[in-house]
Amino acid sequence: MCDIVTKMKANPSDVSELEVAIKLENRLLRKQGHKVSRTIKPSCKEIKLELDLSQTRVELVVKQHLENQGWEVYFSENSFLCGLFGLAFWEVIFADVESAFINRYQHRPLDLYHSNFVDKRVEQIQAAFQTISEQGLNQLLDIYDLKYGIANPFVHWNHFPKALIEHSMEAIPNALIVELFKVILSDLKLFRNGMPDLIAFKDDEFHWIEVKGPGDKLQDNQWRWIKEFERLSVPFSVCYVNH
Repeated sequence: MCDIVTKMKANPSDVSELEVAIKLENRLLRKQGHKVSRTIKPSCKEIKLELDLSQTRVELVVKQHLENQGWEVYFSENSFLCGLFGLAFWEVIFADVESAFINRYQHRPLDLYHSNFVDKRVEQIQAAFQTISEQGLNQLLDIYDLKYGIANPFVHWNHFPKALIEHSMEAIPNALIVELFKVILSDLKLFRNGMPDLIAFKDDEFHWIEVKGPGDKLQDNQWRWIKEFERLSVPFSVCYVNH
């Protein structure tokens, strides 16, 4: 078991395997009587509210609470940032790469979650980042209209209104968008999940909010994003309701 854990930690297949290896290693050390320091979690702002949850789900209650304070709020979860990513990298996702598409009915390339996905599309990815850096998200409005309804593994049209692009253009700096997209590209399978429940906009401000009802706690995929939010100074809070 120790050898397996050592190998996992030395050469993990992805971030989640490294996390598992560290947990197993700490558990083994404790069983052997060693003192193990607690893992330090990334820091984030916490909001604690007492709200009536008898009528609807907790995320919608918090959404209404924030709207009463003048924010425009979307219950978008992963659909927001993934939607922006899917539009911005449409040509990357559907690039004519050998063996990526074998029939016309595929909604994603076969190698989407392979470790060499990015390496095979370096030029297209660099071009996409350059466009965002120079023009922001303006081109996404046209792509949205042109591609609306077409299957894309990152764009969930029913949960991704065009207004989210318009708000993002006003409130989120281009440089930050680039960095968030780099996080997703670092592991497309892991980082397409775990994003906050709500995205809120007011004038040229934005704020991400993860909502936790009674008894609910943050999961590993959410902690991964919180770590990145802390690194990038992203406006983010965890809202605990009736805890």
